[in-house]
Amino acid sequence: MRHAVTAAVLALLLSAAASAQTMYRCQDNGKTIYSDKPCLTGVEVKRMGPNGGPTPEDVAKGRMRFDAERQREMDQQRARAASLAAVAAPPTKVPAAPGK
Repeated sequence: MRHAVTAAVLALLLSAAASAQTMYRCQDNGKTIYSDKPCLTGVEVKRMGPNGGPTPEDVAKGRMRFDAERQREMDQQRARAASLAAVAAPPTKVPAAPGK
């Protein structure tokens, strides 16, 4: 009985460690291949995280792209606002020199 419990705990620990890896799904000559390494031949279809979703690297890349696009849009809005403010501002008068 004790050996069965030890074996079950060991199996759970090993399966948890194995599931914490990135998986790759590749297409090669019409066949779908799953691997723990990037595709050597063929086309990479999808990288999958341990839970079947995107990998942490893919999430970080997506977040960086989103932040860069948001920053670019904010810079464009600031530039437009500055150009509109420059057009709408009344001309400044230069004071005459004293004694003239």
